[in-house]
Amino acid sequence: MPWGIDTFHSWLAEFAKEDEIQNKLQAEYIQSKQKGIPFDKEEFCLRTGALSEDVARFVLERDYYTVPSVDKEFELDGLPLPHRTSLWSFSQRLEESELFGLDEGPNTLDAFNALTEGQYNDNYFSVGLLGFIEGTFFEFFPGKTFAYSIGNHFFWILFHKGKDWLPVPSYAIEMLKRMPGIILQKYDEPEAFIAEHSLFTKKVLPSRGICLLKASAEEHEVALIKGSDAFYSFVEGVNPW
Repeated sequence: MPWGIDTFHSWLAEFAKEDEIQNKLQAEYIQSKQKGIPFDKEEFCLRTGALSEDVARFVLERDYYTVPSVDKEFELDGLPLPHRTSLWSFSQRLEESELFGLDEGPNTLDAFNALTEGQYNDNYFSVGLLGFIEGTFFEFFPGKTFAYSIGNHFFWILFHKGKDWLPVPSYAIEMLKRMPGIILQKYDEPEAFIAEHSLFTKKVLPSRGICLLKASAEEHEVALIKGSDAFYSFVEGVNPW
């Protein structure tokens, strides 16, 4: 039937276009890596008509970050990494991501209120504990999706490694290893993200009761953090998938 033939030809044309976009995506992505510049996903989608979620997944599966020798001492050993299929969950709200088992009970609320010196009850009661915590990341990092990604990754690392005092830069470095493409769309250089996230971790997160800070005694020393009791009351566990 003519209609069937036309449909078949239409499918063939669509598949050919998808193949063309995929080949162009791979070639331009490799070229950007060879030049040492971030791949502009948004510009590629606008120019080629590629679906943003397809391009984002392509980049996410291929991007990598090599920790420079000067920062090797800050890498964390034995950090469990979530399966790549769950990585998209990290761009969702804490509750919607289903990455964590969360407890917003009275003991958790009391712990946060004590650590924030009444800040939670006085200024954030109307938004709830989730809003209080998520707002911490929104206020500092551009874009809700990016802020969710930073918050979820920080929580993942803090839950697994935050029982010990660890260098502040370690958290940013482990995030760069996990999602370099996402981060380097927002920051020109990895060092810029490490510096900004470290500042955020030292200046903001302890005041919100999420972690404890051990400030460096000397200017050349690196500050350390560990998870607070309030954090471990709030995040009871993680989903392994």
